[in-house]
Amino acid sequence: MPTDDNLQKRGCYMGSMCSLCRSNTEDSSHLFLTCPFAIYLWNWLGSHLAISIDTSSVFALFSIYNNSWSKQMNEMLFACIIYTIHTIWLCRNKTRFEDKKIYLAQAISRIKREVNLSGTLTSATGKNSLQ
Repeated sequence: MPTDDNLQKRGCYMGSMCSLCRSNTEDSSHLFLTCPFAIYLWNWLGSHLAISIDTSSVFALFSIYNNSWSKQMNEMLFACIIYTIHTIWLCRNKTRFEDKKIYLAQAISRIKREVNLSGTLTSATGKNSLQ
């Protein structure tokens, strides 16, 4: 990803500031895991799914899978994670390149819309139990 730290590693010397919080330098870990904007989205997602989301690494994000859950539920979790990451990236780009302030409510609406679309397109089925 062309975050500021990756661009600097490739010889593009520039000042770095997270476009979403404007208080830290931008690297992938900060942008997607520790930026207050990202933390809010992960906490929102975790509260709606009634799970705790570990944001210590991208690998940890995907460790929330549970073998006792249905294939449909695991696919939905995967979609939630992917669309949250994608939404963070789009919000960063809108702010940085179009000078548009993206609000958390807009980001949440986007994640809901995209996950809902994915849910209607999946062929996976849920388990017919209350567990």
